This record gives sequence, C-alpha cells and structure tokens, in this order.
Amino acid sequence: MSASFSADPVHVFYGRISAFDSVDWSSQLSEEELARAARYLLPEDKHRYIISKSILRRFIIHFLRIENKDIRIGFREHGKPFLVDYPELKFNTSHSEDAFAIAFASGKEIGIDIENRQRVINIPALERFLFTSDELKVAQNLEQNRKQEVFIKSWTRKEALLKSGGEGLTKSMNSLEVSFLQDKQFSLKNDDELNTSEWFLESFTLLNEYLGAVAVKGFVNEVRYTRIDPSTF
Repeated sequence: MSASFSADPVHVFYGRISAFDSVDWSSQLSEEELARAARYLLPEDKHRYIISKSILRRFIIHFLRIENKDIRIGFREHGKPFLVDYPELKFNTSHSEDAFAIAFASGKEIGIDIENRQRVINIPALERFLFTSDELKVAQNLEQNRKQEVFIKSWTRKEALLKSGGEGLTKSMNSLEVSFLQDKQFSLKNDDELNTSEWFLESFTLLNEYLGAVAVKGFVNEVRYTRIDPSTF
C-alpha cells in the first residue's frame, strides 16, 4: 500500500454532487458499474451513482498509486464492495440528495451514512423499526423539536454500523442499541456469535444540511473530514 495512506487516521471526503456536473464522469466506471447505473429508474439517482463511484475511483488511484484499469471491485455476500487486489484498503460510500461522502480506513472495516436533516419522515410510523424498546422510551420523551434530529442521527449511526459489518439492511435496525447521545469507542454485542466487538462510532454534520455517521471496527485515534470539488483532482 502506498505510503500516502496510513492506518490512522480514518479519512472522510465529502462534497456537493452538483459541483461535479460539468464533467462526464461515466468514462471512469467499469462495464459492471455502468450496468448498475443503468438500473436506476430516476435520472438523478443514476447521476449521483456515477459521480460518487467515479470520485471513489479517483481516490483509490491516489492512495494506491495504480491505474484506473487496475481497479477491480468485488462484492461480498450482502453487496458490500471491496478491492479484489488491495483488500487492506477499506472504503464505503453514501449519498443523499446533493451530498456525497466517502470513507477510507486501512485494515479496518468501515461504514458511512448521510441523510438530509430536513428530510420529511413519518416518525411515528418508523420509530419502532429504528429504535430498541429502551431507545424508544428515551426518544418518545424528547421535546418535539428534537425528535427529527435524534431520529436522523440514530438512523445514520445504525446504518453506518450495519454497512461497516457488510450486513446493510439485512439486519433490523431495532436489533442494535446505540446511544444517540454518545460517540467514540464502545462495545457492540454480536448476537450471532454471542460476543462483543470493539467499534468506533462518530456522528458529524456536513454542508449544514446533512447529518452523518462513520463506524469503524477497531480503535481509531482520529477522523479527518475533507471537503472536495473537481479542483481536488
């Protein structure tokens, strides 16, 4: 692995998708990625996918000092992508409306999720899907003006954890109990293996409009957040 990428800190790169609209990024993608892009029904969803995957490839090229043609991305059982020839470089992506975020770690499984903090949500219909019974008691006692923020924060934290483990939404969110008040290192019980694993979890705000979370399996000293635009490359 290139010396330009170290085991710590974790890196999160983010920006506005609209900032990259002036360039056709589809030439960066593999045939498989182009086929995946073609499956999106809405043009805006296809556009977000193409830009986020192209930017991901640019950073892989930067970190590993390789050519675009040498990037081979595989998919694990539940769809989590990985680098076939460079498995030590872990990554994960997320996009929401006009924002994207890409997280990298060396040798540690990682997940990231972002959501618009003003997204319209039917909280009463979804809170039992998201919260454990104990979390639900806390959430329902919050002041009304805090419920939206807490719901989005909890959603991104649990989504990031599930993505870091490669499970996505194959595991229910209300099976994870994660404080929406506390960050950093904690132990998470794995019910399948009846043990605990050490995780790092940190929430963040980006571009004023979006809440997010990054989850890493293992100890982390620092997460560095860097806003990017086309001039970055």
